[in-house]
Amino acid sequence: MIYEYTETNQFEKPRSYMYSQFGGWDFIHGYRADRLERLEALSSLLTETRNVYEASAQVFLGDFLVRERVVIPEVIDPSSCHEAVVGLYAPEPQFTFSLNETVETTKLMDQLLYGFANEEAMQGAHFAESLWLDRLVQRFEVTKRIWSRYLPGFRKGGGVEFDVSLYRRFALLLALAYARSEELRYLSTLLKVDDLLLSLPIEFHADDAYRSLALAVAVELDAVRKLTSTFLEL
Repeated sequence: MIYEYTETNQFEKPRSYMYSQFGGWDFIHGYRADRLERLEALSSLLTETRNVYEASAQVFLGDFLVRERVVIPEVIDPSSCHEAVVGLYAPEPQFTFSLNETVETTKLMDQLLYGFANEEAMQGAHFAESLWLDRLVQRFEVTKRIWSRYLPGFRKGGGVEFDVSLYRRFALLLALAYARSEELRYLSTLLKVDDLLLSLPIEFHADDAYRSLALAVAVELDAVRKLTSTFLEL
């Protein structure tokens, strides 16, 4: 069965998920096969991220997948994540954000990636990180877009809306949040972001870091497998 949500470029034609019908187990198998096929096609584009917070998040998710004994597709190698961060140090970002000011999305994602991947940071209340992530989730769910900045009030986007690296980092962030909390709202949005990223022609990913997307998809696939394991052994 064809998985329709990655058939067309979602930058050009965003998909609506309202009132989507469940296609049965053929749909689940088609979804999984489509994910692995598209990851395989992108695997030749493996590049290292130049962002230390993204690299640290990759290490956390790689360790999480190994620790949880997730059956990881061959196109994903979590052990290689450590190689990407040898000698790198991720200091806590010193950014502050307010609904009364314009928010730069790259800086916000740096803060959130650090907060969700750092063990010491996670020991705190962690309220601020979750609140800002929920705002990003809400904006994406309404517009199916991630903007390079958000104007005061965090309702209207500005700047660039088709920066693939922002969507890729958002997918990694959602995978981190789901790994930490197992909250289905993060998984729901992760599915849509991965759909969008994997719907793009390969040239959109030419200068992008493949590993973050692969790890996000691995978390997603395992979550879907667990949710459906009661009824079907995938």
